[in-house]
Amino acid sequence: INVDQLLIVTFTEAAAAEMKERIGAAIRKRLEAEPNNGYLQRQETLVHHAQITTIDSFCAYILRNHFGEIDLDPTFRVADEGELKLLKKDILKELLEEEYAAKRTEFLHFVECYATGKKDDVLEELILKLFEFSTSDPFPEEWLEGLLSLQDGLALEIVLSHVQKIIKSLKEENAQAISLCRSIGGPILYEEALQQDKQLLDGILSCEDYEACSRQIRGRSFAALSRKKMPEGTEEEKKDAVKDVRNRMKKGLESLEKQFFYMPAELILETEKIAEPAKRELINLTLEFSRRFAEKKRKRNIVDFSDMEHLALQILVTRKDGLCIPTDVAKGYAEYFAEIMIDEYQDSNLVQELILNSISKKVFG
Repeated sequence: INVDQLLIVTFTEAAAAEMKERIGAAIRKRLEAEPNNGYLQRQETLVHHAQITTIDSFCAYILRNHFGEIDLDPTFRVADEGELKLLKKDILKELLEEEYAAKRTEFLHFVECYATGKKDDVLEELILKLFEFSTSDPFPEEWLEGLLSLQDGLALEIVLSHVQKIIKSLKEENAQAISLCRSIGGPILYEEALQQDKQLLDGILSCEDYEACSRQIRGRSFAALSRKKMPEGTEEEKKDAVKDVRNRMKKGLESLEKQFFYMPAELILETEKIAEPAKRELINLTLEFSRRFAEKKRKRNIVDFSDMEHLALQILVTRKDGLCIPTDVAKGYAEYFAEIMIDEYQDSNLVQELILNSISKKVFG
């Protein structure tokens, strides 16, 4: 295959530039040994046009080449952070002033619940935080509107699902630590404590409801690592690595307790009902801010990095009956790229994942 048939995504411009340079250098080195190799000569030219890039740059590439698919003005520019910060501030100030003037009961109750002092900084921060969190979803407005229709108790189910994902991750680390204990030079005497950790994590994973999970996490206890003398040849680095895993697990469980299991389920549900009116108002204010922010950006013909991802997604994906279907543009990229490689995949958000999946051959295979 040709080098420009690879889509290679990393997370910084510097890393992408270095990767492209190293690939180019490797091709040139091979050419020195095979100067008449036509295939290598072609790759030396194509590497300059290869998509070895960041996800933002790839999204910008899609927008520049397919702006007509979504009626985007091709003269758009990417706004700088300072400009966006001022724009958000102005919109929030205008929105809150209008709400104060309207004196709606729901808004005044929201202010009473969350405002501190005479300034609106806390209210603005709440709206911005929820807005920015929503942009990590492929369809932010739908996600926010979905929050309005959450049923009582569903939050506890969401918490349980989230906690189980974290526990599974901790369990994977535990398995790696056990493997490290058994390796050559590994701290084999630490395995007993790690096996007890495994039982604890398995117990949490087996919980079918919030209360059971809460009891397991709040009643947790840990075995001490063996203080016996390790066998000769045990490596200090491996001992430290196992200790680090255990410390991360302990801190992880402590964090889960503080964040999600600080009171019984009945009190959480009761608190949910009390907080419901203020929560709904926060969501509605965030939706209105989102719409105004989008309108202001359209008038100025500017986009931010989140816009680039969501606009690229509009070009690559269409929705039908709740399903995401790759467009003809996406199918074209899927046919062209022989392989997609992504660095630090675990750090990608749902928008980026859907973009890459839409142009992946496996979608159609």
